[in-house]
Amino acid sequence: MSRYGFIRRVAFPAAVLAAALLCGAPIWGQGPGGTPGGGTGGTGGTGTAGGDPISGQATVLRLSNQYIVLVYGRDGTPAVVVPAAPDTSISGRWGIATTGGDPDTAADDNRQVFAWNFLSYQVEPQLADQATKWYRLGDSGSGSYVVGPIVDLPSQTITSTWQTSGDIQVPTGDGTNTEAQPAGVQVDEKLALLRDMVRVEYTFRNTSGFARRVRARLFVDPLEDAAWITGRQLVEFETDYPDGRVPDEWRIYSPMSAPEMVVRGILNRFGATRPNRFVIGGTGLLCNPPTWDYAINPALRIYGTPDPANEACQAQYEAFRLLPGETRTIVAYAGLGTADQDPTPPYVLAAQGPKTLGFVLGDDPNTSELEESYTTPGTFTIRGFIYNCAEFDITNASLFLTLPPGLRLAAGETAVQQIGTVLRMQEGAASWTVEVEPGVSGTLHYTITSSGVPVNSKTVTSSIEIPAQTRRSFKPGLSMISLPFQFANPDTARALGLPADRIRLARWQPDTQKYAFYPDPAVATVAPGAGYWFKPDLATTMKLQGATPVARSLSANFVLPVKPGWNMIGAPYVYAVPWANTRVSDGQQVLSLDEAARAGWVRPTLFTYNPNLSPPGYEFKAIADASLEPWVGYWLRADRECFLLIPRVTAPYASIAAPDQRSAADGWRIQLAARTRTASDLFNFAGVSRATPDGYDLSDIDEPPVPGESYVSLRFVHSDWGRNSGFYTQDIRSDEFAGEKVWNFEVATDKPGQDVTLTWPVVNTRLPRNFSATLVDLATGKRVSLRTAAHYQFQSTEDPRQFQLVITRRATNRLIITDLQVAPVRGRAGARAINFQLSGEAAVDARVLAPDGKVLSEVATGAAGAPGRNVLIWDGTNRQGVRLMSGVVLVEVIATDPNGSTVRALRPCVLTR
Repeated sequence: MSRYGFIRRVAFPAAVLAAALLCGAPIWGQGPGGTPGGGTGGTGGTGTAGGDPISGQATVLRLSNQYIVLVYGRDGTPAVVVPAAPDTSISGRWGIATTGGDPDTAADDNRQVFAWNFLSYQVEPQLADQATKWYRLGDSGSGSYVVGPIVDLPSQTITSTWQTSGDIQVPTGDGTNTEAQPAGVQVDEKLALLRDMVRVEYTFRNTSGFARRVRARLFVDPLEDAAWITGRQLVEFETDYPDGRVPDEWRIYSPMSAPEMVVRGILNRFGATRPNRFVIGGTGLLCNPPTWDYAINPALRIYGTPDPANEACQAQYEAFRLLPGETRTIVAYAGLGTADQDPTPPYVLAAQGPKTLGFVLGDDPNTSELEESYTTPGTFTIRGFIYNCAEFDITNASLFLTLPPGLRLAAGETAVQQIGTVLRMQEGAASWTVEVEPGVSGTLHYTITSSGVPVNSKTVTSSIEIPAQTRRSFKPGLSMISLPFQFANPDTARALGLPADRIRLARWQPDTQKYAFYPDPAVATVAPGAGYWFKPDLATTMKLQGATPVARSLSANFVLPVKPGWNMIGAPYVYAVPWANTRVSDGQQVLSLDEAARAGWVRPTLFTYNPNLSPPGYEFKAIADASLEPWVGYWLRADRECFLLIPRVTAPYASIAAPDQRSAADGWRIQLAARTRTASDLFNFAGVSRATPDGYDLSDIDEPPVPGESYVSLRFVHSDWGRNSGFYTQDIRSDEFAGEKVWNFEVATDKPGQDVTLTWPVVNTRLPRNFSATLVDLATGKRVSLRTAAHYQFQSTEDPRQFQLVITRRATNRLIITDLQVAPVRGRAGARAINFQLSGEAAVDARVLAPDGKVLSEVATGAAGAPGRNVLIWDGTNRQGVRLMSGVVLVEVIATDPNGSTVRALRPCVLTR
């Protein structure tokens, strides 16, 4: 049953809400089976809540709206088992269930979403007796509530202040003795109900007189027996995401094939605090024992068959230092994920529409034209929402829909919808009827933008996946295609529905390393999963004959053989498949794409040809940000004969942006592009990385074979890499620079006598300032500085033109530290300002030493030093956070320039009480 009309009409004053909560009346919710549920609470109040599927007979605090209910545990027996943490108390844990959930379906009403999540933390975890000591919010053995927990109905929040109990043993003096000190860590907790998500905020405060180190873990236990998606990756086994690979968010689909419920967690966007580590694994294993260095079991299955374990996730926030009175805040979001939304206060902007359209083989009875296939429904609804969680009303609210090519508004629809006034803690909605243009397929993205007074505008992006159809239009010129269908008669002319004399089709043969051209036997028939070059002379509409979609099921994969060398492949299904979900088999074992790449089976990068570039040319994408799109052909290089196992069922809902994995981690790279009047090769990269050797590794990306005609190719040449010798589109070296590094590359084209232009976009931004870059034309000896020239032009010949890219570390003046001074900091007892002059850029280490050279405190490590005056602040404490009261210490500053040269300065400092 749709509840959109209910959303617009509901208007409970705060006094009515408070009375309902105190009296145990249901607020926008029902108990299991549709029975009204009770719930009490107020300012510090408690009560028995039976109105959701996780509380049972437990005493909880409760907030709810038309979407979800947030429950905060106090005591008693819940309906859902509480996993050890290591305790089994419900106190201080929180959970989420649905009330109405997704308003487009009743299938997710009154169901568990999250069960008894909790925050745990350590104080001074580097100390031996604290290394295994964990504190948990709400656990009476860890501390006590100083304030609350309190339900605030007008702001729809639950807040509390938690004080850590007990003392900790801290080394004193020279470290041989210890003394008991209060832990001195207070945690302010705030859980805010924001439409169908909860914003979780924990602020750590140092209430002691000593510096403290704290690290924290947020354990989240979502619904069981569902599919986890991070980015485009389906998570089947326990998975660890270390720092640098933590996803922005994750989603869960239950069930996988046709989700009745979608759950979402946000780790980095919309003000969330990116954790240093994120783990998806077995529920009981993650929370008990509560070890920081939890080692995953990559063989522990959490999705699929046989017998997946119950799963949960844990975000880890690495140790941070708190000076007396200092605070540090951690923010995360958890809730439903059917809508794409920006939950950042003071209001939530959400967009919701169908995530996929269906495919029907046959003629559409709703049109006068004759079709071979069509999407269903032909028109659909997109909705936008403004959920007001501010302390004021939003007036003059409106929503604006922007559609991509391929989608259009139905007749009579307007892009701007006026909502008017959205009262506090209410929601305004707008809707649009949208049509799919003929011949469109793939994943299309649309946006909804909000406006209102007195709030800022927001924009959210959502997507819809449109299945490929048996009809496809092509403009004149070259395209790299695939056919996502199987055919009753695979004869090329019959299947494509084109006269044989109009078919210009080609396919690369790995065995001969040459193209086969129609009507060669190698392209006399067509099949799903294969890639082809197609070049119509005129605008052409291909109407496939006898085509049916390749079926998708939960139990099987599409098996695509590949041979050593370059293979032209394509999407076998009418829906896109995330490339990361593909597996690789040698007939005996099955590896992930990443594992297969590291084992030397396949290269992980996909290339495709983009006819819409100006001029057209190749593009490439790595594992995390690539999909096999229907009707598109791709290049893949294999190093041995093997099989691609392309999953039949994936989650087309995943539209999360992944980082660009083409970049050089911990380094830099510059781009080289080549253009002629009719062709381009734009995406070629040379660079360095800390984790990369000068020889071949997986950061080096092969250049695929050129098209049969009308091409220009810029490629790095390596004849010195043994079995990996050949042409490369990306060449990443070690960042160890003795003086200079040289990249050899060539530019080839099939059109002699053409002007070829080389460019290097934004090189001054991408190349560090202490490096120079020079282009050397080996045919003429001409040298061009990439920092001062914008391009280089030459005329092509029948043979490739040879070049060098020379990167040189610039010579700099000797680094000097001068005028090192140490002075008290006004208003901060015991603190000292360390002032010094640098003659150039450097990485700076600063330490405080005892007269015998023993390190007492590390003030800075690898701090960025700039030419001129620099200041570092020492808080006056030693490594254990104990203030040094009197005596003589030495302040040492060490600076390292970009060439690796190091200089040192030392100054005594007298400390007085």
